[in-house]
Amino acid sequence: MVDIRDPLYGFISLSKEEKKLISTEPFQRLRRIRQLGTSFLIYPSAEHNRFAHSLGVMEVATRIFDEIMKRDGNILRWSKEEIRRNRQLLRLAALLHDVGHAPFSHVSDDLFADTIGSHEEMSARLILDSELTPIIANMGKEYGFSPQEVAGLITGKFKSKYTLLFQIFSSKIDADKMDYLLRDSHFAGVKYGNYDFHRVLQNIT
Repeated sequence: MVDIRDPLYGFISLSKEEKKLISTEPFQRLRRIRQLGTSFLIYPSAEHNRFAHSLGVMEVATRIFDEIMKRDGNILRWSKEEIRRNRQLLRLAALLHDVGHAPFSHVSDDLFADTIGSHEEMSARLILDSELTPIIANMGKEYGFSPQEVAGLITGKFKSKYTLLFQIFSSKIDADKMDYLLRDSHFAGVKYGNYDFHRVLQNIT
Protein backbone atom coordinates (compact mmCIF):
# COMPACT_ATOMS: atom_id res chain seq x y z
CA MET A 1 0.00 0.00 0.00
CA VAL A 2 1.01 3.60 -0.66
CA ASP A 3 -0.31 6.53 1.39
CA ILE A 4 -0.84 10.00 -0.08
CA ARG A 5 -1.47 12.94 2.23
CA ASP A 6 -4.64 14.89 1.47
CA PRO A 7 -5.61 18.17 3.21
CA LEU A 8 -9.24 17.07 3.60
CA TYR A 9 -9.14 13.38 4.53
CA GLY A 10 -5.68 12.77 5.93
CA PHE A 11 -4.01 9.81 4.24
CA ILE A 12 -5.48 8.21 1.11
CA SER A 13 -4.25 4.64 0.65
CA LEU A 14 -3.54 3.15 -2.77
CA SER A 15 -2.75 -0.40 -3.79
CA LYS A 16 0.28 -1.12 -5.98
CA GLU A 17 -1.96 -1.44 -9.05
CA GLU A 18 -3.76 1.82 -8.26
CA LYS A 19 -0.38 3.50 -7.91
CA LYS A 20 0.47 2.26 -11.41
CA LEU A 21 -2.72 3.90 -12.71
CA ILE A 22 -1.97 7.30 -11.21
CA SER A 23 1.60 7.08 -12.55
CA THR A 24 0.40 6.91 -16.17
CA GLU A 25 0.52 9.91 -18.47
CA PRO A 26 -3.29 10.17 -18.85
CA PHE A 27 -3.67 10.48 -15.08
CA GLN A 28 -0.57 12.60 -14.47
CA ARG A 29 -1.84 15.21 -16.94
CA LEU A 30 -4.61 15.94 -14.42
CA ARG A 31 -1.96 17.73 -12.37
CA ARG A 32 -1.97 20.38 -15.10
CA ILE A 33 -5.76 20.80 -15.25
CA ARG A 34 -7.13 23.28 -12.75
CA GLN A 35 -10.19 22.06 -10.90
CA LEU A 36 -11.96 25.42 -11.22
CA GLY A 37 -10.86 26.39 -14.71
CA THR A 38 -10.07 30.10 -14.80
CA SER A 39 -11.41 30.89 -11.32
CA PHE A 40 -7.83 31.27 -10.07
CA LEU A 41 -7.82 34.66 -11.82
CA ILE A 42 -10.32 35.87 -9.21
CA TYR A 43 -9.45 33.51 -6.34
CA PRO A 44 -5.62 33.35 -6.44
CA SER A 45 -5.37 30.37 -4.08
CA ALA A 46 -7.71 28.22 -6.21
CA GLU A 47 -4.79 26.51 -7.93
CA HIS A 48 -5.90 22.99 -7.03
CA ASN A 49 -6.21 20.41 -9.78
CA ARG A 50 -8.21 17.45 -11.07
CA PHE A 51 -5.45 15.11 -9.89
CA ALA A 52 -6.13 15.77 -6.20
CA HIS A 53 -9.88 15.90 -6.77
CA SER A 54 -9.87 12.48 -8.44
CA LEU A 55 -8.02 10.95 -5.52
CA GLY A 56 -10.49 12.63 -3.18
CA VAL A 57 -13.53 11.27 -5.03
CA MET A 58 -12.08 7.76 -4.84
CA GLU A 59 -11.55 8.17 -1.09
CA VAL A 60 -15.06 9.54 -0.47
CA ALA A 61 -16.67 6.85 -2.66
CA THR A 62 -14.79 4.15 -0.76
CA ARG A 63 -15.88 5.55 2.60
CA ILE A 64 -19.50 5.72 1.45
CA PHE A 65 -19.34 2.13 0.18
CA ASP A 66 -17.78 0.86 3.42
CA GLU A 67 -20.35 2.73 5.52
CA ILE A 68 -23.25 1.27 3.53
CA MET A 69 -21.78 -2.23 3.75
CA LYS A 70 -21.34 -1.86 7.50
CA ARG A 71 -24.92 -0.77 8.17
CA ASP A 72 -27.04 -1.91 5.20
CA GLY A 73 -24.95 -4.60 3.50
CA ASN A 74 -27.40 -7.35 4.41
CA ILE A 75 -30.10 -5.69 2.25
CA LEU A 76 -27.99 -6.19 -0.88
CA ARG A 77 -27.26 -9.83 -0.15
CA TRP A 78 -23.86 -9.62 -1.85
CA SER A 79 -21.34 -12.36 -1.21
CA LYS A 80 -17.91 -11.48 0.16
CA GLU A 81 -16.52 -11.87 -3.36
CA GLU A 82 -19.13 -9.53 -4.81
CA ILE A 83 -18.39 -6.92 -2.14
CA ARG A 84 -14.68 -7.18 -2.88
CA ARG A 85 -15.26 -6.85 -6.65
CA ASN A 86 -17.75 -3.99 -6.39
CA ARG A 87 -15.58 -2.02 -3.98
CA GLN A 88 -12.61 -2.16 -6.32
CA LEU A 89 -14.72 -1.45 -9.40
CA LEU A 90 -16.17 1.62 -7.65
CA ARG A 91 -12.71 2.83 -6.65
CA LEU A 92 -11.47 2.68 -10.24
CA ALA A 93 -14.53 4.40 -11.69
CA ALA A 94 -14.30 7.15 -9.06
CA LEU A 95 -10.56 7.56 -9.57
CA LEU A 96 -10.79 7.77 -13.36
CA HIS A 97 -14.10 9.62 -13.81
CA ASP A 98 -12.36 12.91 -14.75
CA VAL A 99 -9.34 11.54 -16.62
CA GLY A 100 -10.81 12.75 -19.91
CA HIS A 101 -11.18 16.40 -18.93
CA ALA A 102 -9.97 19.01 -21.41
CA PRO A 103 -7.73 21.93 -20.30
CA PHE A 104 -9.38 24.28 -17.78
CA SER A 105 -11.96 21.60 -16.89
CA HIS A 106 -15.56 22.50 -17.81
CA VAL A 107 -14.58 25.83 -19.37
CA SER A 108 -13.40 23.93 -22.45
CA ASP A 109 -16.09 21.22 -22.61
CA ASP A 110 -17.34 22.65 -25.91
CA LEU A 111 -13.99 21.92 -27.54
CA PHE A 112 -14.72 18.19 -27.72
CA ALA A 113 -15.53 16.88 -31.18
CA ASP A 114 -19.13 15.79 -31.73
CA THR A 115 -17.90 12.21 -32.05
CA ILE A 116 -16.70 12.39 -28.44
CA GLY A 117 -19.33 14.63 -26.90
CA SER A 118 -18.24 14.95 -23.26
CA HIS A 119 -15.37 14.48 -20.87
CA GLU A 120 -17.09 11.32 -19.56
CA GLU A 121 -16.96 9.80 -23.04
CA MET A 122 -13.34 10.87 -23.36
CA SER A 123 -12.60 9.24 -20.01
CA ALA A 124 -14.18 6.03 -21.31
CA ARG A 125 -12.02 6.16 -24.45
CA LEU A 126 -8.86 6.48 -22.38
CA ILE A 127 -9.92 3.61 -20.12
CA LEU A 128 -10.50 1.39 -23.16
CA ASP A 129 -7.54 2.43 -25.31
CA SER A 130 -4.49 3.84 -23.53
CA GLU A 131 -1.78 2.75 -21.14
CA LEU A 132 -4.52 2.60 -18.48
CA THR A 133 -6.20 -0.33 -20.23
CA PRO A 134 -3.78 -3.21 -19.49
CA ILE A 135 -3.49 -2.16 -15.83
CA ILE A 136 -7.27 -2.15 -15.41
CA ALA A 137 -7.58 -5.43 -17.31
CA ASN A 138 -4.98 -7.04 -15.05
CA MET A 139 -6.86 -5.87 -11.95
CA GLY A 140 -10.10 -7.10 -13.49
CA LYS A 141 -8.71 -10.61 -13.83
CA GLU A 142 -8.21 -10.70 -10.07
CA TYR A 143 -11.47 -9.03 -9.07
CA GLY A 144 -13.84 -10.14 -11.84
CA PHE A 145 -14.59 -7.08 -13.97
CA SER A 146 -13.46 -5.58 -17.28
CA PRO A 147 -12.27 -2.16 -18.48
CA GLN A 148 -15.62 -1.92 -20.31
CA GLU A 149 -17.45 -2.12 -16.97
CA VAL A 150 -15.30 0.64 -15.48
CA ALA A 151 -15.96 2.84 -18.52
CA GLY A 152 -19.67 2.01 -18.43
CA LEU A 153 -20.02 3.26 -14.86
CA ILE A 154 -18.54 6.60 -15.91
CA THR A 155 -20.74 7.03 -18.99
CA GLY A 156 -23.90 5.69 -17.35
CA LYS A 157 -24.02 2.54 -19.50
CA PHE A 158 -23.90 -0.08 -16.78
CA LYS A 159 -25.59 -3.30 -15.72
CA SER A 160 -28.48 -2.90 -13.28
CA LYS A 161 -26.50 -4.72 -10.59
CA TYR A 162 -24.12 -1.75 -10.53
CA THR A 163 -26.81 0.89 -9.90
CA LEU A 164 -25.67 1.52 -6.33
CA LEU A 165 -22.06 1.96 -7.44
CA PHE A 166 -23.11 4.52 -10.05
CA GLN A 167 -25.24 6.41 -7.52
CA ILE A 168 -22.35 6.63 -5.08
CA PHE A 169 -20.32 8.81 -7.44
CA SER A 170 -23.05 10.23 -9.69
CA SER A 171 -26.34 11.27 -8.05
CA LYS A 172 -27.90 14.16 -6.11
CA ILE A 173 -25.58 13.59 -3.16
CA ASP A 174 -22.50 11.80 -4.44
CA ALA A 175 -18.77 11.40 -3.83
CA ASP A 176 -17.92 13.83 -6.65
CA LYS A 177 -20.00 16.67 -5.19
CA MET A 178 -19.02 15.85 -1.63
CA ASP A 179 -15.35 16.21 -2.52
CA TYR A 180 -15.49 19.29 -4.71
CA LEU A 181 -17.68 21.27 -2.28
CA LEU A 182 -15.10 20.83 0.48
CA ARG A 183 -12.02 21.04 -1.78
CA ASP A 184 -13.12 24.10 -3.74
CA SER A 185 -14.16 25.92 -0.56
CA HIS A 186 -10.86 25.07 1.08
CA PHE A 187 -8.65 26.31 -1.75
CA ALA A 188 -10.78 29.28 -2.82
CA GLY A 189 -10.94 30.47 0.78
CA VAL A 190 -14.73 30.61 1.02
CA LYS A 191 -17.17 29.14 3.56
CA TYR A 192 -20.34 28.38 1.61
CA GLY A 193 -19.26 24.95 0.38
CA ASN A 194 -18.41 23.64 3.83
CA TYR A 195 -20.59 20.98 5.42
CA ASP A 196 -20.26 18.28 8.10
CA PHE A 197 -18.68 15.51 6.01
CA HIS A 198 -18.64 12.92 8.78
CA ARG A 199 -22.29 13.51 9.70
CA VAL A 200 -23.40 13.17 6.07
CA LEU A 201 -21.34 9.99 5.75
CA GLN A 202 -22.93 8.49 8.86
CA ASN A 203 -26.43 9.08 7.48
CA ILE A 204 -26.05 7.82 3.91
CA THR A 205 -28.14 4.72 3.32
